Amino acid sequence: MLASTAFFGLAGHAEAATAPSGTVSVTGVSWFSPNSTNQAVPGMDNIPLFVTFFNAQALTNVSVHVNLTAYAAGVFSYSYIIGPDKQVNEVYNFPALPAQSTTTVEQTVNISGNAPNGIYVENLSFSYGNSTTTYYGNASFNLPLAGSVNIVSPTAYFGSQSSPIAGTPGMSNVPVTVMLENTGTAAATNVTVSYAPSGSLSGLAQHTTISAIPSFGVIPVTFIASVSDNATVTQAYSQNLTVSYYGTSHKVQFLLPITGSSKLSIINYFTNPPVIFQDEKFISLTLVTENSGSSFAKNVSVSLASSRFDVLTNPYNLSYYPSGSIQHFTFLISAKNYTGMSDLTVTLGKTTLGISLNLRSHGSFGIAASIPDLHTGVNNQLLSFNITNTGVTTLYDFSLHLLSPSVISLHIPTSNPLAALTETNVTFAQINPGQTVTATFLVDTSGSAQFETYPAQLAISWRLNNSVSPFYHTYNFNEKVTPTGIQNLQGVFTFTPLNIAVLALIVALVIGLVAFAGRSRKLKKEADQLRKEKKSEELKQLPHKDSNGNDQLSRIIGSADENQKRGR
Repeated sequence: MLASTAFFGLAGHAEAATAPSGTVSVTGVSWFSPNSTNQAVPGMDNIPLFVTFFNAQALTNVSVHVNLTAYAAGVFSYSYIIGPDKQVNEVYNFPALPAQSTTTVEQTVNISGNAPNGIYVENLSFSYGNSTTTYYGNASFNLPLAGSVNIVSPTAYFGSQSSPIAGTPGMSNVPVTVMLENTGTAAATNVTVSYAPSGSLSGLAQHTTISAIPSFGVIPVTFIASVSDNATVTQAYSQNLTVSYYGTSHKVQFLLPITGSSKLSIINYFTNPPVIFQDEKFISLTLVTENSGSSFAKNVSVSLASSRFDVLTNPYNLSYYPSGSIQHFTFLISAKNYTGMSDLTVTLGKTTLGISLNLRSHGSFGIAASIPDLHTGVNNQLLSFNITNTGVTTLYDFSLHLLSPSVISLHIPTSNPLAALTETNVTFAQINPGQTVTATFLVDTSGSAQFETYPAQLAISWRLNNSVSPFYHTYNFNEKVTPTGIQNLQGVFTFTPLNIAVLALIVALVIGLVAFAGRSRKLKKEADQLRKEKKSEELKQLPHKDSNGNDQLSRIIGSADENQKRGR
């Protein structure tokens, strides 16, 4: 149990005796909290120390206190929050402790800043007894002082952590950010950091306080400084911080670069997969870049462009690219239908660079289709496709998958209905350069198919011997559905209500035209007769001779005959 109540002074005034050896033994010692593995550091104040002890037999009227001055005076001292007498040790009193029990007591401790690390032997003093005899004893224990604090600066730069800027001569009152790292095994608490700019940097002396820098922790601190007009470009200026903790002070050096020139370049690039082909999709291209200049680069944009690739990744934006560092940028690209060495343009900050990738041919082939006219309600109609490898590389696993409209389906034998699972696919293990193979499909046409042309497709896939993924191509063609000869005759002689109505209309039109023609001829004949009778009457009224004595009737009849011939 953990003692939580304490009072000052030893219990009892009975006869004193020495406690038998082993009555009380210390089983655990830790700093900061029970069972903690954290280490204390010289110079720490008000550090909790926990001591756990074991009593083998039952004890009564027990008093316990942690004696830190028995062997090494001046290393540890007691720290009290309450109580008027700072020299009185804290004592824990227990009316009774059962046999085989374990108890933990706490003591607040100050550690000398000059104490060396090591293992210190200390005592847990105890007493117990009754009204007649009080037994006194000590249980020794080892108290480690093994912690260390080592604060260094791994890097420093102008600007803030979220927005670093390039330091240049003549800058005034700009932030200086220094990263502090504790490489020791213990935390540093209540750390004071002081900075006075020196050399080509100027400014007021400044101070800041950090509550704690944990072991292996990194903390940024920011100050304000100005850069001299005559500061040397590309030089890193050495500056010092004064860091104080646990009653001690240390100098921490850091280097602050004045901007030189950044030099960004591509030192390597590679793709995944390593071998790429025309029309290949989702290729991973990684650029390995380096800033080999003497200064960091700020606000670096990295982008990729090419007429032979679709770039699927947006540009990268790097606010800070440290000098001497290497950065990787990965772009997702898809190749277009080109082969051979293909150029890409990389924009790296203000630098434009070129790289090339070899796009290999994924092979080429030609298709000659033999597609007859299909007939409604007819089965087992043959579609034939001749595939010729027109390239210089062998095509492997060459598969064709027929995609037709729903009214045109693959023929499935009734004796083997499971053939529906594979009938739409035709696969050739390989097609060598110049070789021609033939893929055939048997199709059935639904009786409900309309007499028209239907679009269809062949979905084609294949591989090369060094391709990671298959390649795909779609071949488009048409399937035309026409009637058979019998269906044409049936269409002609089929008397539907619509056909009968159309036929009746045609007959009525023919009869009407015949009647109209007969009526027209009769009317014309009657008109001719009337004209003749009228002409005859006019002739009778004319004189037989004209003024010259010619026969006028004969002249008129002759003229009429001539006009009649011309009219013919």
